[in-house]
Amino acid sequence: MSKKQGQGQQGRRRYYSQARKEEDRRQRKHVERRRAVQTEPNSKLLDMLDYLREIGLSIEDCGRVVQKRPQVVDLDVRKDIEPCLHFLAGPVFGMNEKQIARTIRNAPQIFMKSRSSMLPRIDFLKRLGIEGPELANVASSRPHVLWMDLSNAKRVVDWVKIELEMDDKKNLARFFSAVPQVLLESPRRLEMTINWFKDNVGLSETQAKKAGEKWPYVFGYKPDSTFTSRIECLESYGLSKETIGRVVESTPKVVAMSVSAQLGKQMDVFIDLGIHEENLDKIISTVPTFFGTCPQARIEFFLSTGLDKGSLAEMIEAQPGILFLSLKANLRPKWEYFTKVMGGSAEDLKLIPGYFVLNLEQRIMPRFAFCCSRSVSAPIKDMVSTSEKQGIRSSRRSFSR
Repeated sequence: MSKKQGQGQQGRRRYYSQARKEEDRRQRKHVERRRAVQTEPNSKLLDMLDYLREIGLSIEDCGRVVQKRPQVVDLDVRKDIEPCLHFLAGPVFGMNEKQIARTIRNAPQIFMKSRSSMLPRIDFLKRLGIEGPELANVASSRPHVLWMDLSNAKRVVDWVKIELEMDDKKNLARFFSAVPQVLLESPRRLEMTINWFKDNVGLSETQAKKAGEKWPYVFGYKPDSTFTSRIECLESYGLSKETIGRVVESTPKVVAMSVSAQLGKQMDVFIDLGIHEENLDKIISTVPTFFGTCPQARIEFFLSTGLDKGSLAEMIEAQPGILFLSLKANLRPKWEYFTKVMGGSAEDLKLIPGYFVLNLEQRIMPRFAFCCSRSVSAPIKDMVSTSEKQGIRSSRRSFSR
């Protein structure tokens, strides 16, 4: 080894030794601050905690702030805390008390950030269309964007514009208002989410990107830790990969729904009616947006007509679309006409599983009026039937008499 090489190695060892010492010093100071907070609170700390309580933080919030950033112990209320709070409440953001408290809970290090360095980031957000009250919402929910790496954020915006075909300001504002945290990620991280949908749900690249454009929140989760359990839940009910793909494409938020409180509860609607699991895939594939609806009120309506659960199950299996019909504009008017005008009952309804999907003004009423005008007496099933040829022929025979 040459003398020059030996000197170089000694220099590097000296550099790394100094770096380790500096890191050790910072760690010791960090531990000392935590101990000071936990055992011997000083007057500065007490003043600051009192001040934070006054602006809306709970005792638990104050404790988390100090534990998360023990450096706040060294801050002065008047020199460090108040100017920051005035900045948040001032003309740039116009935050209210709740938003200010949320900002501090989410990122107490904001007290130690340069406000002048935040201005270029604020301008960047405004150029995306995030302004006024929405700017305050974004900054309070994700304060970290106020000191984000602008060069990385620009790459993320370019990715969204190109890959999600979202180049108008309105859609960009909608997207980044929903998930401002993606500005802190890399484009590669967003691409991984798209690939997850392709590999695990069977969506094409175009379908996966459309799902992300439709519900931007998919980019705010880690797919493996969040989405996988939801997909497994749907599979446990016998849904095929193809059907799950249709569900995710039509209702992307399904990948983040609660397994028990939402997905399981929705599927239990069918189970409680006695619908066999082997039929669930067919039903959901017909109405993939089912998980975006609240079917309970409709189920209660159908049962209130006198239908038993078994008959209602058969009706849903035959016409899954009835779970999406409006109670006010569709179901109730048709049932009222069925019972009060046509004289039908629940027993008659059992024979016409598709009754509620027929058009009242264009089909049901004209057919019934025609029969009445000809003094034709025919079963209700034959009068409104649109699919059973035998029923139609039976009605025609009655009309000809």
